[in-house]
Amino acid sequence: MDPMFINSRSGMRTGDRVYVSKKYGNSDKHEGMIHYVEMAPMNRGIPRGDQTEHIYVKFNNPDIYRRWLRRGSPIMVNSEKHVILEVNDYNDSFVIAKEDGPHNMINPIKQNIKPSSIDSMLIWRAGYILEN
Repeated sequence: MDPMFINSRSGMRTGDRVYVSKKYGNSDKHEGMIHYVEMAPMNRGIPRGDQTEHIYVKFNNPDIYRRWLRRGSPIMVNSEKHVILEVNDYNDSFVIAKEDGPHNMINPIKQNIKPSSIDSMLIWRAGYILEN
């Protein structure tokens, strides 16, 4: 991860309008709103280690979730953290499990959702460009 993102804040706040694009490769800018921001460990296995900002963005167009989310992607549904377990292309849905902290996914309770049910997705500053 880029050292400038370790233990530093971006200054973005919940409710800020943003444009997001992928940092690497060709990517269009997509409009959204900051849904949730927190400083959290870079590595959950080292909770007292370096922190980075976790920024969750709600996109105006839910099709973006379909294009950008992959297995393991952190998302928020009903204002709770979840993780994508499976991407189902055949019926345009995701299988998700609720984030349960350091023991994540020992006994996940799976749920099937459509992209329109997603509140927001985690946007890492190391992989995406966020502009106000």
